[in-house]
Amino acid sequence: MLRCPKLTRYKLMSGGLLAAFSLFLMLSTVTRMNEVHIRHGSKDFTFFSVAFYGSSDNFVPLSQENLSRNIINNCSGYNISGISECNLCSGYISNYAVENSDESQLPLPISLKRRLPSAIVIGARKAGTRALLRFINLHPDVAASRQETHFFDRYFDQGLDWYRDQMPYSLETQLTVEKTPSYFVDWMVPERVYNFNSSIKLILIVRNPIDRAVSDYVQLKHSQRRLSFKYKTLEFEKFYKSGHGEYFGSFEELAFDRYTGEINKSYAPIKRSLYCRHLEKWLNHFQLSQMLVIDGENIKVRPWEEMYKLEEFLGLSHQIGKDRFVYNETKGFYCVRLEKRNQLPQTNDQASDLIMWSEQCLADSKGRDHPVLQRDVRQQLLNFFQPFNNRFFMRVSQTFDWK
Repeated sequence: MLRCPKLTRYKLMSGGLLAAFSLFLMLSTVTRMNEVHIRHGSKDFTFFSVAFYGSSDNFVPLSQENLSRNIINNCSGYNISGISECNLCSGYISNYAVENSDESQLPLPISLKRRLPSAIVIGARKAGTRALLRFINLHPDVAASRQETHFFDRYFDQGLDWYRDQMPYSLETQLTVEKTPSYFVDWMVPERVYNFNSSIKLILIVRNPIDRAVSDYVQLKHSQRRLSFKYKTLEFEKFYKSGHGEYFGSFEELAFDRYTGEINKSYAPIKRSLYCRHLEKWLNHFQLSQMLVIDGENIKVRPWEEMYKLEEFLGLSHQIGKDRFVYNETKGFYCVRLEKRNQLPQTNDQASDLIMWSEQCLADSKGRDHPVLQRDVRQQLLNFFQPFNNRFFMRVSQTFDWK
């Protein structure tokens, strides 16, 4: 009988022990038991879910914040409270035990996946797009993308799979919305969006074109301070050259031709405020009924009114009322009120005692100080924009009090 040499036997034993130890480590790290508490109506449920870790293509890791906001609160009245970090396996909540409830009463599994948007906020830049997206994301049937994807203007060659990967995870009952304000002014985007989805819903928010241009100027000026010198030079040559050897002059120096005194129509903040010109490109492909025009001035003073219109347009129930907003005196604009719960109540009577409200505002970059235009400068701008505004009013069948 042939025998393995001692050295070979030792190698085999060592290899076997190493393999067994590796298998033990794998099994101990690929699963995690999580306890999830959910309230639905007057009933409390406790889930014990097991999270399996795998490739990012098949498994969905979610933080407590994302699970609370995008999953439970958005699923037919579910509210989550007091959970540790948990994961959803293959887009489904995995139930291994349910306490204090009849499992048949829960409509599970809850399907989660990234979905292409059914509505896009196309602009206008510096007209309130971020506030608009933040407000509509309060709705439980909306999943809004946090970042501007720039798919149709910058990354179109990446394809639809890439575009889908930029979207948030959502339920089948939710509407996915994305926002990229630069879409409105890019001449290639309308046709690309139409070829992507000819029935998509478009959301456009506009404000006084003079104030929008000034706000655009302020944003560009602040942004320049954070960019590299090389990028500054490119932007300087393209947008900001004032003829005084400076990267930035005043708004008046940039918006008016220094020689003729006429308004500089090639200056980007001025061009972006010519709403009618950009709108025409979109109406060459889409029906006006597919577009909702939001009043950016009204969203600052009565945001709930504009949200009501948006909910109607998107076919959503009316859930974002006046009670969801609180005016911040320091910032000078409305913030949203968010409901939070620390832990589940022991009885239904205690539920109201555990509800806490927190205020969430937009970033500090919102509400910056803006230069005040001289009366004659503003009047000249008003005279310049008036015919463009009238054409825009006629096309959208709405008028705005822009002075």
